[in-house]
Amino acid sequence: MNLLLLETCELSGGGTAEAVLSPRHARHVREVLRKEPGGTIRIGLRGGPLGTGTILSDGADGLRLACEWSGAPSPRPRADLVLALPRPKVLKRLWPVLGAVGAGRIDLTNAWKVEKPYFASDALSEGVWRKGLAEGMEQARSTWEPEVKIHKHLRELLEDDIPSREPAALLVADPGPGAEDVFAVAADLKRRNGRACVAIGPEGGWTEAELGLFARLGWKKVSWGDGRILRSDTAAAVFLAAFA
Repeated sequence: MNLLLLETCELSGGGTAEAVLSPRHARHVREVLRKEPGGTIRIGLRGGPLGTGTILSDGADGLRLACEWSGAPSPRPRADLVLALPRPKVLKRLWPVLGAVGAGRIDLTNAWKVEKPYFASDALSEGVWRKGLAEGMEQARSTWEPEVKIHKHLRELLEDDIPSREPAALLVADPGPGAEDVFAVAADLKRRNGRACVAIGPEGGWTEAELGLFARLGWKKVSWGDGRILRSDTAAAVFLAAFA
C-alpha cells in the first residue's frame, strides 16, 4: 500500500482537517508501516485530493490523523472499459488491477459466451468491487474511482447507453483481420487529447454476430502484438495501459 485511501466517513467533525482511521487502515499503519504518533504517511481521499497525514494519537478513541491536503485529485483516466463479465474468481482478482491501471468508468456486460450464473456472484457486490478497486488505487497512488455499472443486455449498452455519453473513440478488442494496433491508436488519441472506450470480450471472444453489431455501430477493431490472443483479464490490463 503506497497510499492510505481515506473514505469520507473517516473524516471527523464533517471537515477535512482530521481523520479517525477505520480499523483496517489503523491496523495497516500500526502493523505494516509501524508508525507512531508524530509519524507521517501519504494519504488520499477517495475521489478527492492527495496529501500527508500526521499521526496525532492512537488510543481508545482510535488512530487520529491531522490531514494536510496539498495535491490535486487524480485525473480521470483516458479510457473507459466495457468488459464482458468474466468468471467470478477472475473478476475478484481483476478489481485491484483495474484500480491500479485506471479506467474512467467500467461497464460489465452480458455476452453470448457469458455464463448467466456469473451475475449472481458476490464479485459484483459493491462492497467487493469497491474494496478491490481501493487496493489497486492505493498501490498506484490514485484517488480516482471509476464508476461501475452492470448491464444484462449488450445491445442496450451499445445502442442506447454509450451513445448518450461524451464522445470517445469506440474500440473493440479482436485479434482478427483488419484490427489496428491498440498502442498506435492510443498514441494518436493522446496527441489529439482524445478519449477512448475499449470493449473486451469474454473467454473465447465475441461472436460473429456481436462483432457485426460493434461494426454497425462504428466500433473499430484493435489488437495487440500482431493479434495475440489474451485472456480477458490480461487484455483488460494491457488495453487500458495503452492509454495510461
